[in-house]
Amino acid sequence: MNRTEAFKQGKALTPAESLQLMKKALNFEEWPLRRQQFVPGFSPRTGSALFTKEFTFQRERLLPIISSWVGRNYFYDQVESRSAFDLTVIVSQQSARDAADGLLLQMVYTQMHSEPRANFTNPPLGEVTIYRHPDTKQSIAFVRNNVAISIENYTSGRKQPDLEGIAAEIDRGLQESPTVSTLADDAHVPRITRFEPRSTVLPPGGRTDLEIEVKDDYPPLQYLFRVELGSYNLDPAQGGRWYFRAGPVKGKAELTLTVVNQINLMAESRCSIAIE
Repeated sequence: MNRTEAFKQGKALTPAESLQLMKKALNFEEWPLRRQQFVPGFSPRTGSALFTKEFTFQRERLLPIISSWVGRNYFYDQVESRSAFDLTVIVSQQSARDAADGLLLQMVYTQMHSEPRANFTNPPLGEVTIYRHPDTKQSIAFVRNNVAISIENYTSGRKQPDLEGIAAEIDRGLQESPTVSTLADDAHVPRITRFEPRSTVLPPGGRTDLEIEVKDDYPPLQYLFRVELGSYNLDPAQGGRWYFRAGPVKGKAELTLTVVNQINLMAESRCSIAIE
């Protein structure tokens, strides 16, 4: 996407418009992305990638859930050499194209200072390798099946991390992972077996506990809520039980729960509460 195209008739483009321009510039429709070959989850913290022996894991951050992919940032560093990098993992529950969408959208949101380029005819990594910066020591990304990986250099010292080596190690791990034709009933995906309010009718300002049961083999789990006509809260006095507080307006409150496990797979469930 040409930076001069970032504005249209004097107005900044929306992220959706910027994403479409980037796709056009990178010939997105020609990318040879795989169909119906899903890697059932991925996290660098559960694998045995070689880079973990050299770098120290510091922190992670779950990105906002958008549609059907889970994104998470992982930060690694070497204190002595002041060498550091940020790893973004996107796991789509839907398709490789969806994962690629998520990767490009993250590039839009991080406001690059240079134009990305994509190698999809003879990529060294994945089905498509994306270079966000002319210097491959600064940034590299790729898409393999339904997983997208992006690595950014945050080094302040002289010793630069081997981004290509790290990416290649992750890619080998993804290639060696078994694949499934769908994630719909895969055992790696968390299962929300119960999500319902204890009371289905509340007065304005009323409260009800949320009954939640999840089956999963890859903890810890993260719980994300979207609610209308009220708010969700965690009550530490009840052992960390979630509850819903109705707002002042009468109506039908819709609640959505998204559960994400450690290998970046998710499940979603919905319920409703009448505010009368």
